[in-house]
Amino acid sequence: MTQLLQNALFGTALILAAVLLRRAMGERLLPAARLALWAVCLIRLLAPVFPASGLSLWGLALAASAFAAGMEIMLSLK
Repeated sequence: MTQLLQNALFGTALILAAVLLRRAMGERLLPAARLALWAVCLIRLLAPVFPASGLSLWGLALAASAFAAGMEIMLSLK
C-alpha cells in the first residue's frame, strides 16, 4: 500500500473515531478535549510521516492478518 493511501485511510479512521467519541460523550466532553481531538486529526493529516511505533493500529492489523494466514495454513495441512 502506498504511503499516501495509508495516511489517507488512517486519517479517515481517526476522524471517524473522533466523531464517534464526540457523539458518545455529547456535552460531557470538555471544549478543550473537543479541540484536542480535532487537533490530533489535523496534525495526522498534515504530517507526511510519523516515526514507527510498536503500538500502532496498523501493526496490530498486520499482526492479526498474519496470525489468521498462519492459522489458515495450519488448518489446511491437517
